[in-house]
Amino acid sequence: MSLVSVIVPVYNTEPYLEACVRSVLGQTCSDFELILVDDGSTDGSAALCEKLCAEDRRIKLLRQENRGVSAARNSAMRVAQGEYLFFLDSDDGIHPRLLQTLLALAKETGAAITRSNSVRIEERALFPAASDEEIQYVYLDSQTAVQAFCFLRRDIRVSNQIGGALVRRSALKVHTFDEEMPSSEDAKFLYQSMGQGADLVLFWPKWYYQRKNSQSLTRRRRPQVYEVRHQFYRDVSDNELKQGRPANASAINQLAVERLLYEYRVDRRSRNRQMVECWREIAKQQVQGPAYPSIPGFLRAKFWLAFHCYPLYQFIGCIYHWLRDRGAHEQAD
Repeated sequence: MSLVSVIVPVYNTEPYLEACVRSVLGQTCSDFELILVDDGSTDGSAALCEKLCAEDRRIKLLRQENRGVSAARNSAMRVAQGEYLFFLDSDDGIHPRLLQTLLALAKETGAAITRSNSVRIEERALFPAASDEEIQYVYLDSQTAVQAFCFLRRDIRVSNQIGGALVRRSALKVHTFDEEMPSSEDAKFLYQSMGQGADLVLFWPKWYYQRKNSQSLTRRRRPQVYEVRHQFYRDVSDNELKQGRPANASAINQLAVERLLYEYRVDRRSRNRQMVECWREIAKQQVQGPAYPSIPGFLRAKFWLAFHCYPLYQFIGCIYHWLRDRGAHEQAD
């Protein structure tokens, strides 16, 4: 029985897969099993998985028809033998001391979830050279972790992605990812876990290397993905209201509106009509939520202008940025 089960879903990531696996095999903590789940890849990923399995007995390979990342993670969790689960995407990588450090923090604090900060690297870049940064972290009880997840605590950012998270299995009441969700499935897993009592340790050094994979981004920029994501925000907001935490509900509503405005501007500029229509439909649903009136009035005004009078929204934005830049120049003089 291994101490840690490293779970890596694999789908058409042949160019990055070996570097990902090598970053696990190079860990200073050697008491792990590495579970690769080939989710019906159509490139050379499956053959590469077999090759890597033959090199190291700690690597196990599961195969399934293409059912999505949640189904792949669930398959791995059913066979995993580790006391802890660590989640890693097949185009990403980790610092050589990450597993050892997260395990030490998990045992020191008793936290159910211990996670690393991440750094984005370019698509074809090598992983950064190993560094010896000071081990700094912050402990969050489950209530504070939910506040940070909802962006009520803007001084502490809790990632909504599962990559880079070490999870103690015995402490969790949530044991599967939602296979019906094409996006935000990991955010739902984390939110439900913290909402049901899982505490959290955030490890400050950026020892999880998240690759900018253009193919992944292309697959994800579809209306269905964003509709599900914003529905998740609304579900969290509704649940926080039911739990008697209106400040959390308001904060995640504000986050959703800010992100919606940003994405809407991006697609207006690129003339992506399909996505522009998607944002308009999401905006209609957003304002109907019970927590929407609680977000700041200036943000609601911006939101209304953006979706009802975009030229005026742009004009006011230009004036604001001009005044801000002018003020900065005057202060510099």
